[in-house]
Amino acid sequence: MNWLKQFAQDPNRGFNWFLSGAGLFFAGLAILMMAETQLYESVVRDLIALFSLGMIALGLIAAVIGYLGMNYYRWSDFFTRSPSGRRRKTSSYTHKEDD
Repeated sequence: MNWLKQFAQDPNRGFNWFLSGAGLFFAGLAILMMAETQLYESVVRDLIALFSLGMIALGLIAAVIGYLGMNYYRWSDFFTRSPSGRRRKTSSYTHKEDD
């Protein structure tokens, strides 16, 4: 879980992973659909389908990692905020405001 915490420090990186994974997933899906509908039954068609299934799996994994990173950032940000909407201080020093 520590890797997810480090990964979630930059939500833009998680979003980029999510978009890249989704793009790879849909590209693999498109290749699979084209191979199944446009090519005749052959070993080449099966190899292209296998390659596209690998793309789909890698894209799905990358998208899930990116999505988990973004959600971990949002949940950690939500739970570290004080009720007034400001973030809690992480240090032990607290500044007392003048009355």
